[in-house]
Amino acid sequence: ILDPLHPNAFSAIEENEKVKARSSELIVSQYQNKATEAARLENWVEVDRLIIEAKLIAKDNPWMQASLTSLEEYSRRRQTMQFSKAAIYSSDRMNKRLVSKDELDTHYEVSFEAKKASYLRRKTERGKRM
Repeated sequence: ILDPLHPNAFSAIEENEKVKARSSELIVSQYQNKATEAARLENWVEVDRLIIEAKLIAKDNPWMQASLTSLEEYSRRRQTMQFSKAAIYSSDRMNKRLVSKDELDTHYEVSFEAKKASYLRRKTERGKRM
């Protein structure tokens, strides 16, 4: 039988940056799914709101910011099908991707990503060559 810990004991544990970044990716992925549904209903006010909220969550991650910026462009043009397709693929990739051991979330550079194995690359848009 384990002794219960005081709730303040958890605040003493140092936050793991990779876990924090990965959880942010999963949250942004959920926002992208919601934005996809809103785009299919052509509710562009909701799409724009969801993208803004996702960008706030991704503020410290240049890769997610770049990915959301490309989605924002489809939203600005009110391109329902292109937005939906790009958001679905981006969300799926954020949900299921493998993370490289040497990945730095505060640094994103296409030339660095292009040197990685294809299954570890972080692209701003799916289906586009690096």
